Amino acid sequence: MIPLHLRLKNFLSYRHLSLDLQGLHTACICGANGAGKSSLLEAITWALWGECRTASEDDILYVGTKEVQVNLTFASSGQTYRVIRSRSRGNATALELQLQQGEQFKSLTEKGLRATQQALISCLKMDYETFIHSAYLRQGKADEFMLKRPTERKQILAEILNLGAYEQIAERAKEVSRSCKIEINLLEKQITELRSRNHEISVIESMIASLEQELNALQLTEGKIRQNLKDLATEAQNHQHLQQQLQWQQQQAAQLNEACQQLHTQANKQQAQVLRLEVLLQEKPKILAGYEHHQQICAQEAALNYQAQKHQALLHQHHELSRQIEAVRSELKAQIRHQQEQYQQQQQQYHILQQTLHKLPEVEQALAKLHQARFGLQNYDVLEKEAAPLLQKQQQLQHKWDRATAQIAAKLEELTTQAQQWQNQPSLEALALKIQNLDQRIHDLEQRKRLYQQVHQQGLERKQALSAMQKQYQELIENLTQLQQNHEQWHQQLSVNTPCPLCAQPLAADHWHYIEQQQRSKLEEQQAKITPLESQIVLLEREIMLLRQEYRQLRDEITTLDHLLEQRGSLHVRWEVMHQQAQNLATLHREIANLEAKLQHHDYELSIKQELHLLTENLIQLNYDERTHALLRGEVERWRWSEIKHSELKSAQKQAFNLAEQMPQLELKIRKHQEQLDQGAFAPEFHQQLQLCDMAIVELHYDLAHHEAIRHQKEVTTTALLHYQELKLAEQEYPQQQRQAQEMWDLLRQRQEQLQQIMAQVAALQGQLAGLPPPEMFIREQEALQTELQHTRALMDQTLAELGSQRQMKHQIGLDQLRCEQLTQDLAKVRHRLFLHQELGQAFGKNGIQSLLLETILPQIEVEANHILAQLSAHQLTVRFITQKTTKKGDTIETLEIEIADHQGTRAYETYSGGEAFRINFGIRLALSRVLAQRKGSTLQTLIIDEGFGSQDHHGCERLVAAVNAIAASFECILIITHMPQLKESFHVLIEVNKTAQGSVARIVN
Repeated sequence: MIPLHLRLKNFLSYRHLSLDLQGLHTACICGANGAGKSSLLEAITWALWGECRTASEDDILYVGTKEVQVNLTFASSGQTYRVIRSRSRGNATALELQLQQGEQFKSLTEKGLRATQQALISCLKMDYETFIHSAYLRQGKADEFMLKRPTERKQILAEILNLGAYEQIAERAKEVSRSCKIEINLLEKQITELRSRNHEISVIESMIASLEQELNALQLTEGKIRQNLKDLATEAQNHQHLQQQLQWQQQQAAQLNEACQQLHTQANKQQAQVLRLEVLLQEKPKILAGYEHHQQICAQEAALNYQAQKHQALLHQHHELSRQIEAVRSELKAQIRHQQEQYQQQQQQYHILQQTLHKLPEVEQALAKLHQARFGLQNYDVLEKEAAPLLQKQQQLQHKWDRATAQIAAKLEELTTQAQQWQNQPSLEALALKIQNLDQRIHDLEQRKRLYQQVHQQGLERKQALSAMQKQYQELIENLTQLQQNHEQWHQQLSVNTPCPLCAQPLAADHWHYIEQQQRSKLEEQQAKITPLESQIVLLEREIMLLRQEYRQLRDEITTLDHLLEQRGSLHVRWEVMHQQAQNLATLHREIANLEAKLQHHDYELSIKQELHLLTENLIQLNYDERTHALLRGEVERWRWSEIKHSELKSAQKQAFNLAEQMPQLELKIRKHQEQLDQGAFAPEFHQQLQLCDMAIVELHYDLAHHEAIRHQKEVTTTALLHYQELKLAEQEYPQQQRQAQEMWDLLRQRQEQLQQIMAQVAALQGQLAGLPPPEMFIREQEALQTELQHTRALMDQTLAELGSQRQMKHQIGLDQLRCEQLTQDLAKVRHRLFLHQELGQAFGKNGIQSLLLETILPQIEVEANHILAQLSAHQLTVRFITQKTTKKGDTIETLEIEIADHQGTRAYETYSGGEAFRINFGIRLALSRVLAQRKGSTLQTLIIDEGFGSQDHHGCERLVAAVNAIAASFECILIITHMPQLKESFHVLIEVNKTAQGSVARIVN
């Protein structure tokens, strides 16, 4: 990633900033503390990754503002990108990614902030953590790494390399292993419980067979009882059937008797109704006369009702027309008021426009000045298009010239320092003598080391022999103890003439003494084996103790062997370097003289020098002046208001002309509407309809009092209508009522005949029931059989329940066996899973992949650091990483020690001077950055250094500049942050940052 252009709006201490970084190779960002130097870098990280030093995202906004935006153009992998990140206070962040194609930018923005951020990281090939650990050298990070203890260094390196992810995987594998162990214990316990029930299956099968026989016997008994109950129920049912027939016939007789009484009563009532209808039919002439008079009154009322409805409609029409006329009058008044207000507003607006148009001459003069300034600006824009490529080319050539000058100067300083160091080094003879003495010491220690290994091997052999003897001794003691116990039991249980436990015959005296003698000989034989073995064990233990003392003494003597070997290697390397330096010293002096001549006569990069001269002459011929161009831009901005104001005045002039035409027409409309209102000359159709409605009301001649009298007469004659209706109903009902009365008397005679027949049947049924046994006898026998049946059924239910339980137990045992087989398979799977995750836990642990990665990455860092230190120290300083160390006990432990060697040998880090320590820190830190960037798949093109150089003296600052120049060729852009004024003179390009009342400002100074 190479930054090309940075624009800020309301970011931290910056209100507005536009900074062109294109073409910069090595630049110094300088300014006072708190001016806003680091804010520039925070803007870059926020634009690219949305990360910065603030705790809350709203804290990045400039105080008092509501919106922040950062626009960064950068180059990556040969492409030019532009990223725009913005945020409003309290709202979400917006991100836009663009790719330059020609002179335009194509949008690469994805759906959603997270997807766009991932696309941006893919373009950068670097995330935020990699950037701050590689391209951004923060203050104190290198010192912190060097001053930590070896174990802490390894932990810091693991954090930088993000090895914590492997530790998380290992921890998850361990958690799975622990859960697998718990699951294995549960499965084993369940399998043991299930297998313990297998012996119950035979007992359950025999019990099932016994219960099935018992159930069959109970089922036969139940069948016999049910047959007896069925026969008894048949007899009882016959007796009950006769009893029910008798009761039904008695009920029929009672119902017929009651029906006869009701029919007699109804027949009498029907006869009375017939007599009433005969009386009503005799009054027919009188009822008809009253009905005709009522009909005449109803006809008069209907005619008056029609007149009343028509009169009411005319009154409603009259009221509606009056309301509409009044509404038209109100609308006309409102229209007059609105037109009067509109006329007053137009008068006021016309007066204001006339006052504004007085400024037209002054604006026209300013507009003429604007045209004149724009004409001059257009001419200078043409010159700028011609001069801009020349100026850019001149800046690039000047940058290349300055870069070449800085490289030659740095090379000259490096060669001069190298020549001085070579001249000040001790002689080769003293170094060779020192190497010879060191070889003799190493030879002696190597002999002691071989002896140490022999003693160690002898000790292991003696320990193995001692362990075998101790095991044999323990077995002999156990056998002896067992023989003694057997002998004691023999004496306690058996004597002469007691039965033998094997053949049950009495023991004879000679036989008993023979057995006694055999046991004693076995005891003595076992004791004879133990005594010499005890002596051998004591001798071996004493020999092992002596070997252990000799082993410790030899181990203490050879502890310095590794250090002497490393020191000899360093001395050999130093001797070879010094030998080569002595041979190359003359060549070095010739190179120094050649470089000094080039710097003095500027005899380098002649093509660039000639091209710069031609570009300068062409720029002089163009006569382009940036200051005059800027003044013309300011003049255009100064008079730009006249163009806007002139357009506004033209619009006002046109508006005044329109108002002058509209005002007389509006005044004429107001007078016309007022005359119509005063004379009532409005809504003529409504007035005409109102007159016609009044005439229709008069012509109708409707009398309300006469209408009310007719209504009263109708209510009085309503009783005649009721009598007429009763007459019509009687004429219809009289034949039917007379016929129904005759039918009721006939039905009464039929019911009396049926009653006599039913009474005869009741007497016959009573005779049959008298010859049968009583119902109580059937009930007692049924209850006895039901009791016996319930008892048998209860025994059957109990037997069935027990049989079902035993069958369920048998089925459950079968299921348990299947379950046991399934659990056994699950147990094998869980054990396999436990084995896999235990292996994964070890593989991803600190002693697995993490250790292998560190062992792989450390040689790369060591090679990269030595390559950088060779440039910084003229091949005087080398570093070596040691990852394993042998303790005093002979064990090997993991560590991360750093050995530093120079022409004087290997020394501790604390003994080096500030400048040397800085170079060591800088080299190791930069090596870490490069290797980390390579592991992420990206290249380190930009380097930002903020190492706190305030503690460096004048020579330290010079060494810093020399170090930066030495590695400048490896980077496309290097930015150095400092607040030290003396460092400004060492760089050709400065980015000065100052704090003002309107916010921080930054500018590039060549």
